[in-house]
Amino acid sequence: SIKVRASSRCLFFYLLTIENITMIKIVSSLEQGLQLLRDSAEINPDGDNYPEFWVHCKESYNLSKGQVSKLMKVAEAFGDDVRFKQVAMRVLYTLASKGNPDIIEKAAKLAAKFKLTTSTLEGIMK
Repeated sequence: SIKVRASSRCLFFYLLTIENITMIKIVSSLEQGLQLLRDSAEINPDGDNYPEFWVHCKESYNLSKGQVSKLMKVAEAFGDDVRFKQVAMRVLYTLASKGNPDIIEKAAKLAAKFKLTTSTLEGIMK
């Protein structure tokens, strides 16, 4: 039996069972958001089939519409910028929603040093 604890809210855990072997994959908010963007493009290429996409998100990832929307907004804002990979979702979402290019660049420098938190973001947004 494997027990996993995580203190960071920016990580999602998936348990995959393959031939009685359980593996744990840890995925950042950015990676999850990028996957949701790919899923949306595949399921909803014309933008007219959101009900099916929401069902897919609930069944595949156990995510609500609100969670999906936030993850996708963050992924659209930061893409695969590795500097933001370890940053908590709430910080990324605030930055994506309220940040301007100057603030985002300052935040990126902090994130690259693993020092971007809610507190440090509040400091640079003032």
